[in-house]
Amino acid sequence: CFDALSYAHFCEGKIDAVLQCQNKIWDLHALIPIISAAGGITTGWKNEDAKNGGNILVSANKTIHKKMLKLLKPVV
Repeated sequence: CFDALSYAHFCEGKIDAVLQCQNKIWDLHALIPIISAAGGITTGWKNEDAKNGGNILVSANKTIHKKMLKLLKPVV
C-alpha cells in the first residue's frame, strides 16, 4: 500500500514530508503516535488537528512544516 509505505519511509528518515488527501480518521489514528515518536509533526493542510482526517501534512520538523504549509496555502 503506497499510503503506509510513505509513512514508513518518513519514520525511517528517508523522506522529510508526506502530503495526503481525503484521509479518514481510521487512516491516521494509529499513525499519529508513531509519527510523533519519530519526531514528526502531523496537521491538516490548514494547520488544524489531524485527528479528524482530511488533507494531511506530516513533516520532519517545524521549519519544514511551516514551509510546506506556506506552499499549500494557495490550494486550501
